[in-house]
Amino acid sequence: MIAGMSEVLILGRKRDTLEVVRALQDVGIVQLDPIEPGELPKAVLVGADAERKAQLERQLARAESALAAMGATDAMPEPSKLRGADLSAMLEDVGHRADVLSKERNDLASELSAIGSFGSLARVLAELSGSLGKSGRVAVLGFTFADEDKPRLEQNLKDAGLTYTLGHGLAPKGNAGVLAVRVQDVAAARTALSRSGLAELRFPGAFEGLSYTEASSRMEQRSRTAPEELQGITAGLEKLKLESGGALSAARNELRDELSRFDAVGNSVAGKYGFALRGWVPNADKASLESALAPLKGQVVYQFAAAPEYHAEHVPVKLENNAAFRPFELLLGMFAPPAYGTFDPTWVLAICFPLFFGFVIGDVGLGAVSLALAFFLRGMAAKGRTLDLGPLGITVPPKPLFQVSSVLTWMAVWSIVFGFLYGEFFGTLGENLGLFHVVKQEVVVDGVKQKLAVSSLAAAPKAESETKYEYEWLEDGHFPSAEHAREYHEERHHGLPIVMPRVKSEFANIMLILALIPGILQVLGGWLLRAQMGLKHHNQMHFWEGVGMFLGLVGVIVFAYYYRNPGSSQLLVYVSIACLLAFAASAVMVMRHNAITGGMMFIEILSNGGAILSYLRLFAVGLSSAILANLATDLGWNLGGSLGAIGILIGILVATFVHLFAIVFTIIGHVLQPLRLHYAEFFTKFGFYDESGRRYKPFARVGQHT
Repeated sequence: MIAGMSEVLILGRKRDTLEVVRALQDVGIVQLDPIEPGELPKAVLVGADAERKAQLERQLARAESALAAMGATDAMPEPSKLRGADLSAMLEDVGHRADVLSKERNDLASELSAIGSFGSLARVLAELSGSLGKSGRVAVLGFTFADEDKPRLEQNLKDAGLTYTLGHGLAPKGNAGVLAVRVQDVAAARTALSRSGLAELRFPGAFEGLSYTEASSRMEQRSRTAPEELQGITAGLEKLKLESGGALSAARNELRDELSRFDAVGNSVAGKYGFALRGWVPNADKASLESALAPLKGQVVYQFAAAPEYHAEHVPVKLENNAAFRPFELLLGMFAPPAYGTFDPTWVLAICFPLFFGFVIGDVGLGAVSLALAFFLRGMAAKGRTLDLGPLGITVPPKPLFQVSSVLTWMAVWSIVFGFLYGEFFGTLGENLGLFHVVKQEVVVDGVKQKLAVSSLAAAPKAESETKYEYEWLEDGHFPSAEHAREYHEERHHGLPIVMPRVKSEFANIMLILALIPGILQVLGGWLLRAQMGLKHHNQMHFWEGVGMFLGLVGVIVFAYYYRNPGSSQLLVYVSIACLLAFAASAVMVMRHNAITGGMMFIEILSNGGAILSYLRLFAVGLSSAILANLATDLGWNLGGSLGAIGILIGILVATFVHLFAIVFTIIGHVLQPLRLHYAEFFTKFGFYDESGRRYKPFARVGQHT
């Protein structure tokens, strides 16, 4: 639900502005909004306050650069290490040490990178140039080339009339060559290289300006000593991080807090002697704000005003749900929050999304695996650890990770519940092992007796005298096939009777109806919400639109039921006609406010019927999931039965691989389909995207609300 808010206006003496702002920051419940200047100008920092803010900005930049240098940007703040410390001196000392070590580390890393890139090539060039580079009269130019480049280079050198020596050899990647010319001909030699599409090879960084022999020798030496030096510097940075990272992180937070107080002053207006601040506070926290301002009695006065219930897009929105529903706010995080005074759909997501997911997956084994993963993620979050998804470049901090684990827990629970109803444990494995069995009854179809699957809830009791069995466990003395094993357990009623055998074609109609029910409830419920909010906000167009679409859809649904069940009461026809007439009347009422919207209702009534039918995808996606799981299990089972003892191991491995393959390539769709039904079919009906609010962001100390 959306928490009720009140606007608060705070007035006081100008000299007490920072003290009042500090009190607001300490209590951390007021969202400050800028006051547009009118008769009073915006508050401006001058004198000592302006100098102090500039100093804070410099110190904050120093702290952040030092933390980045030592790799401690996420270090846990340790305020206790700041007590009695000279902040400026600490920042200068730690920052200088971090900068020096960081520069040395970067230089060594660049040096090792150059050695890795050019070490082998430098060795080849050194062997080719020999002692030529030591002569003051001869210059040696190294380069790499392809086989077809050599004739072109020799021709260009001859055309330039140069006296030269050309040597070449194999390099790790292609050919390497050296060109020795007189010192006074270096410029012409470089031109010849350029005309041949080649360029002189020069080494970067610490090896710049060295001859190829010197560079090769230097690289070989540094390849042995530099890694140890880098290890020592890295250890020094890690030690500095352990010693000072927590204190520096706490200092960064303190600096940010003080800077934010100066920024808050900029949101106020001030005259010669007074100031005014405006903000928003949740109604439940008004007493806490009054307590925080009590020590300043006589210095400030304040006044509360209730936020308007409609046309309130300017009011910040705080979602206030119970502990069970709160993690599902994460699923709304990609959107702006609903406007103040409208509907918060978090609780609908919390109830329906895991239910829909369970309806789709419906497997005890997969649900148990999901539950184990949820508990693992919850354990990580409890320890304050971050989930790093590696190649995806995504990291999940502890708080969102806890929310993810909570959502996943409910998804897993409903998967297990529906798994018991469907009788699915890693597909058909439960049936093959006799944990579940399909209930079948003989029925006459077109004069032919057939055994068809039925729900265990609707099955007639089996006669106790019936003991004749068609199947035995061994099939011609061999391990039974998957189908044979299921028939064996079905005859003997081993395990739990299956309530909803969704993969059986004779049960498809029931599953389709079950999939339609949430669609009817959500689409109709969305239009009822539209009408309710229209009434609340005194918006007649929204009210009549919601009422009309609700009644029109009821009429369509009632007529569809009558059409599919001709023997139903004739009263249903009259109900359907009455609802459709009421729909038409409501559309006319909407046309009085907006002719296009009212006219479009006659088209939208059809598209909304399609919206309800789109919930059938819950069954379709779930059925495909079950078929893939059954295929994986039966494939592994039959391999195990046909290849002897080794076949059992091969069967388990094959079944596991196919299950994992199916999960990896379908799980995203299994999650997105239930979400899509909420986002596209339910949210659009009550106008979630029509009006957006802004998130409640209270003015508080760093880390106070994490």
